[in-house]
Amino acid sequence: VGVGKTHLLQAVGHEVARVCPSLTVAYVTADAFTYEFVTALRERRIEAFRKRYRTADVWLVDDLQFIAQKENTEEEFFHTFTAVQEAGRQIVCCCDRYPRDLHLLQDRLRSRLESGLIVELGVPDLETRVKILRQKAEGEGVRVDEDVLLFVANLIESNVRTLEGALIKLIACSSLTRRPLTCALAEETLGSYFGKRSAPGVTVETILRATCDFYRVDAKAMKSKRRDKGIALPRQVAMYLSRQITDTPLAGIGERFGGRDHSTVIAACNKIKSSLAGDNELRAAVEEISRRLSG
Repeated sequence: VGVGKTHLLQAVGHEVARVCPSLTVAYVTADAFTYEFVTALRERRIEAFRKRYRTADVWLVDDLQFIAQKENTEEEFFHTFTAVQEAGRQIVCCCDRYPRDLHLLQDRLRSRLESGLIVELGVPDLETRVKILRQKAEGEGVRVDEDVLLFVANLIESNVRTLEGALIKLIACSSLTRRPLTCALAEETLGSYFGKRSAPGVTVETILRATCDFYRVDAKAMKSKRRDKGIALPRQVAMYLSRQITDTPLAGIGERFGGRDHSTVIAACNKIKSSLAGDNELRAAVEEISRRLSG
């Protein structure tokens, strides 16, 4: 949800119309298909309804999940799908789940859907999220510093709508309270987006001690200005775990690591997060420290 399926579906339609203007493109949402079908039955215009979609060169269907469990509509959709497919025309459907996870009444429809190319849309990466926020801020006519955009982009990873909504909330709060758009204001305003609570008895200090014990380094060194790998990596791991496990603000985490600012904490978290997938040793270390913290 909220990763741009409808935008891509609309883009397909516009590109087909641009490149091949002679082709007929029919776009419909599942809800609209249901409404049009019921209305056509009631007004005895079912043939006109069928002609519109079954003769289309490109049929675009949005929010397919809403077809499921509507018996008559599902039956009509199946026959329309089959007619378009057998005529060698193109069908593109968008859905918020895989065909196998749709609660369809007919296995034959699920089978038809699974016979095509299935592409999953992943969540946007950090750089893309920052660009989305920057564009949204420009659209609102507001200048937002890069560190604030980075803070919000790090906070919300899964949903573009939620990402944009968080920025609008932050801009509104800044305007209403006449306070500058800073990371401190973002952290205060967007607290409800963190979505986590501290594990019982686990604090930044306990994470710091557990990480020091695992890597056999001194806590004072972790809080110092030293940047050699033997200290920098444990420090980054401890910051990452503090962000993941506790609800301590970024500034609060940085303060407990020798008075570092929030941008240092964000950079440390991003470094560990990006390395976990390909570094088995690091992943094992993070899992072991987490296990020790959980008792």
